[in-house]
Amino acid sequence: MRSIIALVGLVTLSAGADDLCDQVSEAAINVMEARQGGVSRTAMKRIADQQESPEREVMIELIVAAYESEVLLSAEARQRKISEFGDASYEKCLESQKPD
Repeated sequence: MRSIIALVGLVTLSAGADDLCDQVSEAAINVMEARQGGVSRTAMKRIADQQESPEREVMIELIVAAYESEVLLSAEARQRKISEFGDASYEKCLESQKPD
């Protein structure tokens, strides 16, 4: 997920960093929900391929990161993992928006 920082910086910032990072977090949550729900990596990749660049690259990075996680057995653990992934993606996005 390290390269998300670089990719998010490429996205046109018509909205503020918070709005952009909200979108990244929402995408991350959706990707991890799919992962924890048993959706195949191939199916997720097909969805990402339908996106325009650079959104496609961000989605692919999220998919790669999410599919490094194992599928958890309990609903509570899955929900916690989904939430943590969304939060971490939001934080990484915000970090990418800070001036050097």
